[in-house]
Amino acid sequence: MQPIPTNPERTTGHSLVQQVSEKSSLPHAFYKTLAIDILTVGAAFWMGNSFGAYLSGAGDLLMPVISTIAFSAFSVVNTLLATQKMRRVGVIALEVIAILFTLQTLSLQILGIAAGVLFFFLLWGALNTYAGTQNSLKLKFFYATRSELGKIMTALSLGAIVLAFPQLNKNNLFLSEGSFESFFGSIISSVANFYPQIDFKNNIGAFAKSIADFQISGNPAFAELPQGSRDLIAQQASDQIIGILKNAGVTVSAQESLTKAAYDLIVTTFGRWRNKFGDAFVGIWGVLLFFVIRSTAALAVWAINIVAFLIYQLLFALNLIHIAGEPATREVAEYT
Repeated sequence: MQPIPTNPERTTGHSLVQQVSEKSSLPHAFYKTLAIDILTVGAAFWMGNSFGAYLSGAGDLLMPVISTIAFSAFSVVNTLLATQKMRRVGVIALEVIAILFTLQTLSLQILGIAAGVLFFFLLWGALNTYAGTQNSLKLKFFYATRSELGKIMTALSLGAIVLAFPQLNKNNLFLSEGSFESFFGSIISSVANFYPQIDFKNNIGAFAKSIADFQISGNPAFAELPQGSRDLIAQQASDQIIGILKNAGVTVSAQESLTKAAYDLIVTTFGRWRNKFGDAFVGIWGVLLFFVIRSTAALAVWAINIVAFLIYQLLFALNLIHIAGEPATREVAEYT
């Protein structure tokens, strides 16, 4: 008798087409990893684009700060979830390209130096995270990511200085006039609460006159003078304040805003020191900027780490990742 052929569908519960499809389909982890890679590189592109807009004066400082937090958080999560070192190295290379992609107007030399700095420190940070996870029996998130976040902050601080060097070399302050206006405006708004008698919001002429009026009003001798005499003295004091700015090399008129006059004064002073000390001053200014940016970033490391931890926990909540045990054999030296 001929053996009765078995029905694949009845034996396995699936058709041959379904079996082939299951064997050829990629595991779900591949798509999850790809999604995290895309989000990380996308955050890098967002950060580079917002920083480029800031350098050109078309954007304020808020977007670079927010995008930096997003990139740093996704970067450390990406490192924790990357099971293959070479894959993470490739993603880091894509991150560097994404950061610099919208800054192609800069010279190749500047872009090359920035790319080298970014890649070196980002890779160093990722390797530190790998070392931290390998040397611990339990996955301690904050312990594992702390060092990498520090290296990311160093990479971005040095990269920002390198990318901004052409502007520093052109008597620029690494701070566009629009960004300075936003920053300086918040300061004078706070000061105005303590000195409501002084006009900070109008032009430099009104500001100087309000200071003169404030000084005169506190002197009993001037309070007894006629109004016309007091106005004349206030105007003379206002002219003296404007004269001080002009003597400092600032081309200013009474109709200019206080913010514009302050920005011009700082830029003029910067340019004068730049012409006097040459490239040495640019180098010193760049070093000072690095320490200011790096110190500020150091204060934000814990906040960024918390954001990264929330993203990490969200992936758990969505059942996209889980903790798995992994047996490992280690060699140790011991006494015979």
